Order: sequence, then structure tokens, then C-alpha cells
Amino acid sequence: MNNLLIKQLEQNKTPVQKLAKRLKKNAWKFKLAAILTGFILALALSWYLFKGITAWYEEHKVTFPKPIEVTLKFPIKIEERYYLPVKGGKASKIVSSEDILISQEKERTIERVYQYTRFLESRFGFDKTFEATHTYCQSINKQNEIGYFPNGNRKFCFKDEAEQKLTFTRWLTKRINEGYTMREALCYFVTGTRQPQCKRSMEIGL
Repeated sequence: MNNLLIKQLEQNKTPVQKLAKRLKKNAWKFKLAAILTGFILALALSWYLFKGITAWYEEHKVTFPKPIEVTLKFPIKIEERYYLPVKGGKASKIVSSEDILISQEKERTIERVYQYTRFLESRFGFDKTFEATHTYCQSINKQNEIGYFPNGNRKFCFKDEAEQKLTFTRWLTKRINEGYTMREALCYFVTGTRQPQCKRSMEIGL
């Protein structure tokens, strides 16, 4: 009697109840479908993003700056070094910071004297005095803007300014190495006489 009643009740279920039972029975199918749908949507979104980023990089050139190289420079102290001769005697000095400074100062002074000499002798070659040596040299595509007359030769010319400067620098350096002061060497160059002071050295301010 009870079994018959239960059977009748099951047969008399409403459509909603039947649908709920069917859904419960097939729940795993819906879960699987949802998972597959989510996976497909994730793949589609990833592909869309990838294509979008690729298109952006193709349109915009992106460069990355090179790493900055930092070089730390510390002041270098040049110390005096010595070597001993094979057979006794005093140690000889190889190089010192003081020697380097003296050499650099001498070079700067010679350069200043050279440029002043060019100006005072020929206005850097722009003086148009007809009988001047530099005017003659210019006429034959050479130059002598410093009043350099070896053995009194006023027709002497250099092939170019580089040779002129080198000759003047070597001449002055040779006299200084012989014991001349810069003033004495310059006065000797201009007057032919060694003297402690002259008009040219005062003009230059030595």
C-alpha cells in the first residue's frame, strides 16, 4: 500500500519538480560545459590581448636606453721615481709632477710668445707693407709671419704655418736649454743680442 502510494506520488510530480530532477541528474554535464566554456573564453581573451600588444609594438617603436656607464676618476699623484746607475753615483730622477708642471708652463709660454710675435711682426700676415718678408712669401704661396731671418736672409719663407711654428718653438726651446731665460731668448731672436730685457719682451709682458 505504501509503495503504491509513493509510486503514485512520483507519477503525479509537477513539471517543475520533474525539471529539477532532470537538472540534478545532469548537473555534471553542465559543470563540464561551464568549464569548457570558461577555458575557451580565457584562450580567446589571451589571443586578443596578444594580438593587441603585437599590433601596438608594430606601430610604436620601443627602444630601451643603454645602461649608463659611470667612470670614477680620482686625482692621480705622480710621484718621483729614481733609478740607480750601475756603478755608484747619485740616483737619477726619471719623472716628477713638478717637472711635468714646469714643462707644461714652458709650452704655454712659448705658445703665447709665438702668437704675440706673429701679431707684432706681421699682424698675423694681414699687414700689407709691400717690402715686408711676409708679403713676399705670400706672393709665392709660402709664409714667414714671425720675422725669422736665418743668416740675415729676408727672403726666407716657410712652406706653411705648421713648419713656421715648429721652427720657432725649436729655436726658442734650444736657447732656453742653453741657459737663456725666456726674455733673453726672445730678445736674442729679435735683436740678435742676448740681453735681460728689451722692447719686445716688455711688449709681450715677460
